[in-house]
Amino acid sequence: MLLLESPDCLRTEDYHRRPRQALLQEYAPQLKQAHQLLAEGMRENNRQKVGAATTLSAQASQALLPKPAFNDIVEIVEQHDLFGLNVAHSGSVVGLLLDTHLHDPEKIIHAMRVNNILVFYPHVRLLRTTLGGVR
Repeated sequence: MLLLESPDCLRTEDYHRRPRQALLQEYAPQLKQAHQLLAEGMRENNRQKVGAATTLSAQASQALLPKPAFNDIVEIVEQHDLFGLNVAHSGSVVGLLLDTHLHDPEKIIHAMRVNNILVFYPHVRLLRTTLGGVR
């Protein structure tokens, strides 16, 4: 996972005080589809489905808690044929799902730099995902 960290900080407690019910209901079909894709992807060990699920969920989250340069990040994901992206639903972090055997992190970082995405996410780290999360 290529982790993009924003200098912005949002307390989860503050996020949960925001009125979200109407938007969650509006995006319920998209979130249901994301959940189904995630379940299939996990069951089938299919990274493409997992990435599609997390991307759908991130797109729905964008209405609740917008991430800077989100559409530009989605374009990078598509241009580099990454598995998808995920976001901190109550924070400011974005993760790009990739496999270093298939994708070149330096090339992706360069593309984000050229597209001025890293202005919003000055801290970029490559992390390995393992059972239980990233390390």
